[in-house]
Amino acid sequence: MARTFFAQVVLPTNASPSASHAIRFDKFLSKHAKDSVALATAAALPAYSRSANTITASANGALTVDGVAVSTGDRILVKDGAAAIDNGIYTVTATGGVGAPYVLDRATDFDESADVAKGCRTIAQGGSANAGKIFYISAFAGSLNSDGITFSSPAGTSYTASTGVTLSGSDFQLASSSAGAGLTFAAGVLDVVAADTSLTVGANNVGVNLAAGSGLQVSSGLKIQLEAANPTLAVVSSELGLKFDSNSFTKGSSGLAL
Repeated sequence: MARTFFAQVVLPTNASPSASHAIRFDKFLSKHAKDSVALATAAALPAYSRSANTITASANGALTVDGVAVSTGDRILVKDGAAAIDNGIYTVTATGGVGAPYVLDRATDFDESADVAKGCRTIAQGGSANAGKIFYISAFAGSLNSDGITFSSPAGTSYTASTGVTLSGSDFQLASSSAGAGLTFAAGVLDVVAADTSLTVGANNVGVNLAAGSGLQVSSGLKIQLEAANPTLAVVSSELGLKFDSNSFTKGSSGLAL
């Protein structure tokens, strides 16, 4: 059964026929923005027959949708019906089991033609493949149970996890394979392994730990530069070189000579 919304709109005093009108928004909101569904089909339902707004399984057995066992009262988006005219939003009337078939009835906001139009949309809350995905009606001629209904998913709502991350529904997480080459992964945290004294690991940073007297110092994070008083090394035109006096070394085309 469709839902009806009312809004009070105050018009200017010179408006006709009156200064205040009750404007009937019949199904204006409910037709397009549907309540979310618990699950959306990712494959065809087990064999069934449909009579008007009711789908009944052809054999006994518990119904699973997108990898999840359904519960009585769940809202289910059927988008992969045996026939496109079967598609729509249903409520689980019976889950099915060893001695009973599953039964689905069209949801009260999707059980008559006036409830359904191109652009109607909903979002799946759970499921192995469809959790977090939005689905909308991309094709429908206007007559429920007579005309096919096609559901599509907007571009950008389907994601694939790349190297170093995993995807669970709509949640991206670091993969345990991120560890290695000086990194550890525990309790969802990627950390740096300081296997020796060359690195220092702080709460929010990783630093280089240089031994005292090495002639080097750390500046601006991982930028390493010479100490100002280094007696043997010098940087000239971005090149590191040896300091020498004219009495000990001479510069030649092949390097340094005594």
